[in-house]
Amino acid sequence: MKQPNIEVQLRDAQPGDILLFYRARGINRIITAFSRSRYYHVGMYAGECYVVESRPRGVVKRNLRLPGGGHYFRVIPAPGGPEVGKKALKYAEEQVGEGYAVLSVFGLIFDRIFDFAHINLR
Repeated sequence: MKQPNIEVQLRDAQPGDILLFYRARGINRIITAFSRSRYYHVGMYAGECYVVESRPRGVVKRNLRLPGGGHYFRVIPAPGGPEVGKKALKYAEEQVGEGYAVLSVFGLIFDRIFDFAHINLR
């Protein structure tokens, strides 16, 4: 299957916009199953075809033109507008090199298990 044209997908994207990745493959399909969403990953557009994202090896800034991750995504304008998006991006870029929040994955799994089993802890 031919990869989409990254530049076309990002034509109207602004730094700080949200990228929602879809067309999960491999282990990412587990995420779509548990979240009941077609989207399996989220990142923040950093401009010039780069995305800041949290991956199992930690927070990284990645070139979307290169192999190594999803190339199918939907661009969502930054909530609050471009200025808020730029501030959020600045914070995200300061996190590059930090570790991955492994416990949040377990939180999602337990949330779905309790929801499925109709267990209310309140």
